[in-house]
Amino acid sequence: MSRKHQRGDEEGVRAVAGINDARATAMLCSHVTDEDWLLRYSAVGALARRGVAEGRSCLERALTDAHLVVWSRAIEGDQPLRACDRTTLYEEQLRQKDLTPLPRTEAESALEDLRRRNR
Repeated sequence: MSRKHQRGDEEGVRAVAGINDARATAMLCSHVTDEDWLLRYSAVGALARRGVAEGRSCLERALTDAHLVVWSRAIEGDQPLRACDRTTLYEEQLRQKDLTPLPRTEAESALEDLRRRNR
């Protein structure tokens, strides 16, 4: 279920992004389901940089985001994903008809890197 964007949410995400506290993680997780894709993208990015176990389920949720840049950010940030899982997600992303050039280039580059490492 998505959460309705509220005034000041962007500032809140920026303010807590670097704070190492469970309450900050919970706040960021609450924005992963926001109606605003840009806020979701920011929250996913902040959670990915934190790398805390408490944020993992939120990053996993973002792996099914309807907006492809949010989805891409979640793939990049969900470090515990195995290389084969990342490969599958990037390949699936590349099959999307509405993928814009930048996420396409990023996905292709990430796939190339993954394949090079797995040789």
